[in-house]
Amino acid sequence: MPRIIKTEVICLASERYRESSKVVTLFSRNSGKLMAVAKGARRPKSRFGAALERFAVSRVTFYWHENRTRYTLSDAELIRSFPALAELPQRYLAAEQITEFLLRTGRPFDPAHYVLHEGTGQLFRLTTAYLEVLEASKSNFRQLVASYLLKAASFLGFRPELERCVLCRRMLSGHQVSFDSERGGTVCQQCRPAPKGRTLSEVERRALAQLLRLPAARLGAASDIGALDADFLPLALEYVSSHLDPLILNSFRWETL
Repeated sequence: MPRIIKTEVICLASERYRESSKVVTLFSRNSGKLMAVAKGARRPKSRFGAALERFAVSRVTFYWHENRTRYTLSDAELIRSFPALAELPQRYLAAEQITEFLLRTGRPFDPAHYVLHEGTGQLFRLTTAYLEVLEASKSNFRQLVASYLLKAASFLGFRPELERCVLCRRMLSGHQVSFDSERGGTVCQQCRPAPKGRTLSEVERRALAQLLRLPAARLGAASDIGALDADFLPLALEYVSSHLDPLILNSFRWETL
């Protein structure tokens, strides 16, 4: 029997469907990622309006039916949109990178277990917070994406260790270390005299720890991040790719085209 479900969602992707409709991929606050058809969404006076635009946060109603993987939306109410994301190419790319990560790694919607999943709720709040900060930011886009990736990996069970050596468990202070993605974090020189992975100074290690620890709103200000000129995005991407294999994020390739 069909069941009506209401939930808050982030629109991760949208594509045309037939003459006037859309197929959208949504990430639900409650139960993860789902695909849905919005009939007539591309008509000029559609009841869906801007609620199904990329990056929009909305409250949707859809019909669940057993044995279906694509659902039909009956209503969508816009909660928050981010129009300024499109004003700068680097800002839009950062938003694209964040939402593609969620698109590739988000927990699939499971109608048989429609309950609040802690990790799913954390990812939903994290993503909306970073989209809000990105929309107001004029710089630091790569650092914000790096911060998002490290925090999202933590919510998925892969929090990087940045305060202790992952091998001997000694606290790190005042010494150069290496970041080993496969091991899950920092390694001291005593355990690995010949560094494997990226070498970090003490200032860089502390800056990386700030990206993991500080809320998104504070990271929007350059003064809150030490060693801001250091580019941690390749390191963060390597880390999540090591622990969430296979992970292919096409939006990260656009910078090199």
